[in-house]
Amino acid sequence: MILITIGRGSNNQIIINNAHVSGNHAELSIDDFGNITLTDRSQNGTTVNGRNIHNSSTSVKRGDRILFANIVPLDWNQVPISSVNNGNFKHIITIGKNTDNIIQVYNDNISRYHATIKIDKKGNVFINDQSSNGTFVNGSRVSKYTDFPVKRGDKVSFANVQDLDWKQIPKAGINPIYYILPICLAILSGATYYFKEYFVNTDVSKKYENSIGLIYNSYYLAYIDNKDTLYYIGADGVADMINNPTLKESLKPIEITGSGFYVSEDGKIITNKHVASPWESDLAIDKEEIEKRINMIRAMNGEFSVNSKVVGVIAKLGIFPNGSSLDKSDPFKNMLPCKLVKLASEKEMDLALIQLDTKKTPSNCTPVTNIIKGKEQISLDDEVSIFGYPFGLDLALKNSESRIKATFDHGKISKISDTYEIQYNAPSFHGASGSPVFNQKGELIAVNYAGMEKAQGYNFGIIATHINKLLDF
Repeated sequence: MILITIGRGSNNQIIINNAHVSGNHAELSIDDFGNITLTDRSQNGTTVNGRNIHNSSTSVKRGDRILFANIVPLDWNQVPISSVNNGNFKHIITIGKNTDNIIQVYNDNISRYHATIKIDKKGNVFINDQSSNGTFVNGSRVSKYTDFPVKRGDKVSFANVQDLDWKQIPKAGINPIYYILPICLAILSGATYYFKEYFVNTDVSKKYENSIGLIYNSYYLAYIDNKDTLYYIGADGVADMINNPTLKESLKPIEITGSGFYVSEDGKIITNKHVASPWESDLAIDKEEIEKRINMIRAMNGEFSVNSKVVGVIAKLGIFPNGSSLDKSDPFKNMLPCKLVKLASEKEMDLALIQLDTKKTPSNCTPVTNIIKGKEQISLDDEVSIFGYPFGLDLALKNSESRIKATFDHGKISKISDTYEIQYNAPSFHGASGSPVFNQKGELIAVNYAGMEKAQGYNFGIIATHINKLLDF
């Protein structure tokens, strides 16, 4: 992996002296298969072929027109060309400080993606340095971005502070599980987003305080090829379903919490797609990227996919009613079990419909049924109210009664983007995804789904009229 930092700061590999460019504006990462990813971390944004990718990542190709702050173009001549794995290498082992490296080293002098060990089909070993502070072989610094031949037993030192442990370098074929876990955990964590809640009218809070709840979802990812489940991926490991299927029983599921609200008397609940089915949402998990990485690893070990895919398997899905307690001896005692009913088919609509197993809304709840007919009922600068669970259980349980209590707050509409989305100016954090957004009349105008962690006040909701498409099934 080659990581190129770009910005105005002197610590960047590509320095751009322009006042509109942020100190650490963007990053280009190039993996060992030649795939290039651009990540924007700026205030003024980055465009790729005219498309703004502000505070997000996208795949790019050499020659794409990339503008930083919509002013300064990327000079591709400053971006090194990596040696691509064209099938000649049997093993590729990444080394660095980041958690998605196969060998992770903990030292401030070592780069996030410091170097790569490559082993070809004949057993020859090479090291490729991609760092700031260098890689040394038998005391001499090797050239950057070059496959330098080494022998087992050579003294290989990273930044002259950490020596390579040759015991970590495989001599023959290796189980793909060796690679899968750090990659998947990085994608999952790399795929973590932050959300928020805001409210305005006290009457709205009193009317709907029992109509919302904290959504809990635990699940696994399953890698399937030719109808055979080969791997189960959890929060703490990977189970090889062919060679050691019993590992699945001890695998910890991946957990996510969000917000949701009742919309009918028979227990129907609206939340976000990335809460109820994270593997079907680009906001939460890039399942295609996980599948691609596993296929690459299998190919390096002589295995080739026939018809592979990554799917989600729900372990537990439910809603904790607002005001309910969390029993430490039985955390799910007061959770009401749910089933996933339907997801919005449009990519732009981060909406999901789930339903209580009992098919009956609790008696103290007032379902949210006063839904606007269209975006023409929304105006800039309208005051809005949001009810939900920012920071999940951490904030929800922060009260003397140890009960799950929602946050009620307010803001104003700052932008009506299109037929799908509005923007408002209240802080947003993880856990608030799926919160109802009301106007001062108590009408549901949107479902909160995203916010910018690094630029608070830029938060987004799906216009509520689209809920009807989920209810009509």
